Amino acid sequence: MKSIYLFVLFCFFACSVSAEGNGDKITGSQLKPNISVSTGKNDAINCNKSITGYIISVSTGYKGNKNWLAFTIKNKSGQSWFWAAHLNNTDAGKSLLSTAIFAASSGQKIYAECDNNNYITSLWVGPDAW
Repeated sequence: MKSIYLFVLFCFFACSVSAEGNGDKITGSQLKPNISVSTGKNDAINCNKSITGYIISVSTGYKGNKNWLAFTIKNKSGQSWFWAAHLNNTDAGKSLLSTAIFAASSGQKIYAECDNNNYITSLWVGPDAW
């Protein structure tokens, strides 16, 4: 019985994800050489510090940059895709990726906060997200 409790405890520790500080954040100067596609500023939706809606797709990687995250968000204004502000090989990026996958698969509402470059920095999911 004790071994079952230890196994469950191990699973909790192995599955936990913690977000790191701004040290893992991508800066605009790092993006310019790697990505030549707009971040959705000219599409139907502009983030404007926050956005609400539903995640309809999640993608990782772009033209050989395997650690980039992008989300397609749809709301009453239309749909557009946005880059995540954290790479998926960081704790913050893993947290954003798992939250986005849950939101896309469950169909629940999301509330996302964005930085000045329209990159998603935080993602909240649930019926009371907005």
